[in-house]
Amino acid sequence: MLNQMIPILMDTVGIPLVEAIRMASLTPARVMGVDDRKGSLAAGKDADIAIFEDDSSAWRTMIRGQWAYAAT
Repeated sequence: MLNQMIPILMDTVGIPLVEAIRMASLTPARVMGVDDRKGSLAAGKDADIAIFEDDSSAWRTMIRGQWAYAAT
């Protein structure tokens, strides 16, 4: 899960947050050939966003510009 991978990359491997996020988002999108619409935020892309709490639990999720999940 993404929420588990980012802390491992940062705390265990020592990768900075910005690089860990890129490795978990843009890199897989490029490998799958969908980086024209996924993997980063830019005009014309799908606007998929995951926002996490400090404890790495999901707080909000947006899919194609629409809020799909909000923690209660």
